[in-house]
Amino acid sequence: MIENEKVGKQDGFFFMEPHLEHAITRGDLPKPAYDITEVKKGEKIVRAKTNISKIEKWLPYFYWQEGLIDEPESTEYGEEAEIASIVGSELHGADVLFNLIVQGTVGPAVGRGIPSAKQKELDLYGWATEKVNLDKNTNEEKLFNIMAGAWKRYLDVRQAQETKEIKPLPMFEDMGFTNPLLRPHVLKSNELLNYGLLLAKHWSSRYFQEKNGQWGHGINHQSLNELLAIINIDKLQIGCRFDRITREQKSRRTVTVQVTDLKTGNRETKGKLEEEIRLRQAQLALFMAERFTTHYILDRRWLRHSNNGFPLNTSLQDNAQMGRAKFFYRWLDKKSGEVEWEQVTMDNNEREEFKKWLNWYSDMAQEHKQKLKKLR
Repeated sequence: MIENEKVGKQDGFFFMEPHLEHAITRGDLPKPAYDITEVKKGEKIVRAKTNISKIEKWLPYFYWQEGLIDEPESTEYGEEAEIASIVGSELHGADVLFNLIVQGTVGPAVGRGIPSAKQKELDLYGWATEKVNLDKNTNEEKLFNIMAGAWKRYLDVRQAQETKEIKPLPMFEDMGFTNPLLRPHVLKSNELLNYGLLLAKHWSSRYFQEKNGQWGHGINHQSLNELLAIINIDKLQIGCRFDRITREQKSRRTVTVQVTDLKTGNRETKGKLEEEIRLRQAQLALFMAERFTTHYILDRRWLRHSNNGFPLNTSLQDNAQMGRAKFFYRWLDKKSGEVEWEQVTMDNNEREEFKKWLNWYSDMAQEHKQKLKKLR
């Protein structure tokens, strides 16, 4: 249920060694006591800022502080992990590209489908989809050729961008990656080109299967890609970049959406600590998706563009958003281009336990706020 791709890819922790797997996994120590501390009315508090991926390093650190695990070790990243990260991020770009094509937000209109994008991304997708047009005569073969051409143009632009800007991006500096020449090399590789073409083949076949229950692949749906949500919950500010939020274009009194997160890494977990991390990431993503949907996805209008993200305030006690979003991981097999869907759910008991955990997590973030800034 939980993501392997970001473990070891985004800021900080790779797979834990067996001797670091904490006592929780053995069942010989209790989980943290979820003592709830309320923010008093009128009390001023500076929220700790975080995002979903940071659970990978913050949660082991908090468990260590609670005496539940041995001290976590810093992770050294090798070239293989860095290449896998680059391939994964560019295949996310391909997935966005193909969605923009099938829903018709192409050329100058790409901003509708990527409302948090910066100008660099708008230029990239606008150029890659220029003059793309699906008509009533479009069949699976023609759609594949259109997507394949757009993917090749995408790679041409990305190669030009990265050749011009050969320096580590801030996000990669945070991950500990050091070789800025790797990305231009990967972008020129036949391996990445072929991975994208296999994904295009998957998209072109799914487009003509309107009743497959997977929104975003075909007509009569409206998708927002790479959307940045910033949610304030009492003592914590959490950022989340949703890969895709899709709603039907039907008129409904209550809007329901599908939220999906594409995964390109290893689906298997290595131990219960990693399972715990992935579970909490999944639960938090669903929790945020429900609230974002209730606050922003109100009708068929597109969101106004904002590359600073879409903020909202919420409370752990508000259950009105339950059921407004369905959250899925989409596991990509890079070698075949096929995608397997996995739904993330929470029943009432799991939801109440998650709320207690998130309150405890918020308290720990407040208590260790200054030390967390230096955590690698």
